[in-house]
Amino acid sequence: MEDIKGFLMFFLIPTVVFSISGNFFGINYWYFDRLSPDDFKAVENALKDIEVDTVRIGGLWYDANGIRTWALEDFFKLCDDLGATPIVQIPLNGHSPEDMVSFVKKVRRIYKKKIIWSVGNEPDIYKILNLSWLKKESLDEVIKKYEKFLAEFQKDGDTLIFPDITSLWRDPKTVKRFLKFKPDVFSIHRYPFGHVKNESEILVDPVNFYEEMRNLKRRVKIPIALTETNLSWDWNFRGRLSAEGELAGIWLVSIYLRAIVLDLWNVSVWSTVNDSALSLLLVKNGTVTKRPTFEFMKVFKNVPRNLTSYKLSRYIDWIKLGKTLIIVNRSKKSKKIFVDRKEYRLNALSVARYDGEKRVFERSVNIGM
Repeated sequence: MEDIKGFLMFFLIPTVVFSISGNFFGINYWYFDRLSPDDFKAVENALKDIEVDTVRIGGLWYDANGIRTWALEDFFKLCDDLGATPIVQIPLNGHSPEDMVSFVKKVRRIYKKKIIWSVGNEPDIYKILNLSWLKKESLDEVIKKYEKFLAEFQKDGDTLIFPDITSLWRDPKTVKRFLKFKPDVFSIHRYPFGHVKNESEILVDPVNFYEEMRNLKRRVKIPIALTETNLSWDWNFRGRLSAEGELAGIWLVSIYLRAIVLDLWNVSVWSTVNDSALSLLLVKNGTVTKRPTFEFMKVFKNVPRNLTSYKLSRYIDWIKLGKTLIIVNRSKKSKKIFVDRKEYRLNALSVARYDGEKRVFERSVNIGM
């Protein structure tokens, strides 16, 4: 075992007390074809094993092609059955401000409860992508539509989040252009990789994520939502270094831990079901296959919502939520750490949860992958 220096003196651990957002744990609901009743029920039952605060219906296809009524009805049923708040994306690409207002009115006729509204999906790449069904609108054109739509939009007490940009949140000028419209929450997407080259890229990325979000928080100064994230954006990239691999589960838990420390408003993994390598779940004929990302996310089920202390390092992250301790070891070596003068031993590439003295969750990645 290898000691982790700096963990020995409990009074050196940063002590903070704040509540995790009630919208923090999110998933994305998206697919082309309607699930059969048996498949829908199987997915719904599986999702009860993880923490779900919000469900978002969105994505580029819906942004350009709109969202059919049956998709909205299924989506709201899932939200209600899970006790989750819906995040509804208002289609922007190729849609006029009048279309957008009409869509909001339609949704409100279907669903009478609280809704979190988002506007569009990744407008910063409309001009870049070559898709026959996507309009190549410039950011200037998008901004003009924002102005007209928001002049007509009635919040009625709902929460409004945007712009769901995927790369230009790193650009201060673009951030300012959207902040002038005063969203309640500034929303972004982050997919750190297309094709991952090696394991070390995955294991170190949470460190990069933390610094990127700290920099963004300094500029934005309002709540931040990560409304889409996964290890890779490429749903066709398969294998142990892809979003369907075990390492993606380790990565995802570490991202969530660091997002808690950063006090992010929401983190929503893409996607829930049947989106090739990027899915938490696959379902067919009423049978669900659970991906490693889903299995690792079970560590957060019913966690207390008050962060009391934490420690982040290059390969070890841990947080205390009340009497619950969650630890991630992204190192390929076994480790021991000390928290409040108590020793905890972790396998290489592992996640563990303790409720008080009892270890209630442990999952490791096979080193010989």
